[in-house]
Amino acid sequence: MGTPFLKSDQATQKRPAGFLSLFTLTATVPGIQVNEEYEFEGEWVDHPQYGKQFKASKASLIQDDSRDGLITYLSSDLFYGVGPKLATTIVDTYGLDAINLILADPSKLTAIGLNERKTKEIHAALFEHRGMQQILIKLYEWNFTPAKALEIYQLYGAQTIPSIEANPYALLLQVERLGFDNIDAVAMRLGIAKDDPNRLQALVYDIIQQRFLNGDTYALVEEITTDVQRRFAKESATVKESWLQEALKHPLLHVEEPRVYAKELYDAEVAIATRLRAFSGSYEQDLSSVISESEDQLGIAYSSDQQTAITTALQYPVSVITGGPGTGKTTIIRGMLFLYQKLHRHLNDVALLAPTGRAAKRITESTNIEARTIHSFLGYDFSGHYEFGANNKRQVKFVLVDEASMVDTLLLSRLLQALPDECQVVLIGDVNQLESVAPGQVLYDILQTDVAKKVFLEKIYRHDNSFLFDVAYAMNQGEYDPNLFVGDVQMIACDTHSISEEIQRVTKELTAQGTRMDDIQLLAPMYKGAVGIDALNVDLQQVLNPVGASVTFMGQQFREGDKVLQLVNQPIDGVMNGEVGRIIEAGKDVKVDFEGVIVTYHRSDLMQLKHAYCMSIHKSQGNEYDVVIISLSMSYKTMLQRKLLYTAATRAKKQLIFVGDPRAFQYAITTQVEPRKTTLQQRLNS
Repeated sequence: MGTPFLKSDQATQKRPAGFLSLFTLTATVPGIQVNEEYEFEGEWVDHPQYGKQFKASKASLIQDDSRDGLITYLSSDLFYGVGPKLATTIVDTYGLDAINLILADPSKLTAIGLNERKTKEIHAALFEHRGMQQILIKLYEWNFTPAKALEIYQLYGAQTIPSIEANPYALLLQVERLGFDNIDAVAMRLGIAKDDPNRLQALVYDIIQQRFLNGDTYALVEEITTDVQRRFAKESATVKESWLQEALKHPLLHVEEPRVYAKELYDAEVAIATRLRAFSGSYEQDLSSVISESEDQLGIAYSSDQQTAITTALQYPVSVITGGPGTGKTTIIRGMLFLYQKLHRHLNDVALLAPTGRAAKRITESTNIEARTIHSFLGYDFSGHYEFGANNKRQVKFVLVDEASMVDTLLLSRLLQALPDECQVVLIGDVNQLESVAPGQVLYDILQTDVAKKVFLEKIYRHDNSFLFDVAYAMNQGEYDPNLFVGDVQMIACDTHSISEEIQRVTKELTAQGTRMDDIQLLAPMYKGAVGIDALNVDLQQVLNPVGASVTFMGQQFREGDKVLQLVNQPIDGVMNGEVGRIIEAGKDVKVDFEGVIVTYHRSDLMQLKHAYCMSIHKSQGNEYDVVIISLSMSYKTMLQRKLLYTAATRAKKQLIFVGDPRAFQYAITTQVEPRKTTLQQRLNS
């Protein structure tokens, strides 16, 4: 077999025999493998930096079905432990159809003397590098991105192509953010009629889902109708009213004129309103003497608003405590738990919860009491099933949820339904931070009603990092004062083209001064672009971890020592979406250490990882870092808004550094988005 004439990025490769010089070929091909031969279709282009190169739009694996070709293929590096001798035995025994025979029946390998382990390894490699590759290339031909192609393949496996051909629109319900247009283009190529009921239903569902990406829990019927008609007008067609009404009967939708909800979001809002009124737990005795005792034992002098927060949490069925950084939320949590233990002699019926694993760990470290994620508390198995719910409640009496601004409508609904009526519920968070990624704004909505007793913390008590708090407060007021950038808060002004260079310089200085790499976190709002998260990760990798054994997958080079982010929940291995680890081995497999939990990734699993030298602000929420560096550019304009930048800045514990355009800072803190469209307030007030 030959050498592939491709890399996933710009790379100079030898031309096939008959060509006299080198050329550059660019393309994006899923599953490309060394020691395979490919045929490319495309055109010659003139790149302003790299000159003349071949831009491929399609790639096909060239099959070599000769005896020598099969032996060479099977004895290549693709199949660990298969040498020329074993490859020859396989081909001579089963002929030129050996691969298909083994794929269909792996026992063919045990029949020639291989043990069970070797048989499984070879069969798995054959399936991955032959079957998977052909499916991924077909998906690429249908214009799915490599990442989405892999996600689809992991969903359907060997049945990927026939499943899509049967009903491509089903993908909208199973793969996030795929987009109706992408699927519709595939459907049209497959000859599916434009008035197919599945098509209109999928279009309506997609329109609603797109609106949910903004965090809304409903869309207006008028908006949906307009969007559908606009789409059909582009096709010089009209949509019948009866078609639209039928599409709105989709079992996953709920219509409450003039609004259309995803049914689960509608049910969740109703459940939240019902459950928050149902809780009856309380402690009505005077707590002043117990608070004095806790002050003596903990060595703390609570202020009046801290005392109010603690007693409110213990005396009312539902309470909400909100405040910014430095307002004493952690101190209050410790006080609540101490008083509860004093009053009840134990903490056996207390649940200390947070929306993310990292946030839960941080509470555990600050209170010395084990905190859990809400998902873990509810017994979620990450396949859609919750052990605890309305019909199987947790036996607890006091539930405290920290970082409540991150909790979405569905999750809060599931939590509240799993709690008994006699329970007390305390929600603690910063309402000025970003809302949940998923639909809803539950902390904000509850604060607008009287369903809970509310405490607003405004006074800042910690003074060791007062500059950080001053900046955060000013940002929250929409104020830009250059005099605030002093001490441990810096503004390094530069143009967009210099941002990466300045960040690299600052990072080098920090590490040279002894700051650990794990204590520095770069944050940016967007993934794409010259100063997007992806590009900044590449640049910082060269600064912080430039050499070492590595594995390249879909354009990313994973190197031993790299800081990486887990992108999906993987409960079997004990690692969840958003956790950060360190690559400790990059060879045949990649091994990552997530603070003592070692996870092994096969090559096809690497889509679950992303470099974490730079992270999105959303992914950082719930975490804290000694040093936070924030990239600022007007190229982020569509994302810049006050809550986003405020959330990023409040991740810093000791030092906060802005790098980039001060105009981007000013634009962000003076830009506020409209509250999300929800009906939770309305339900709570009715």
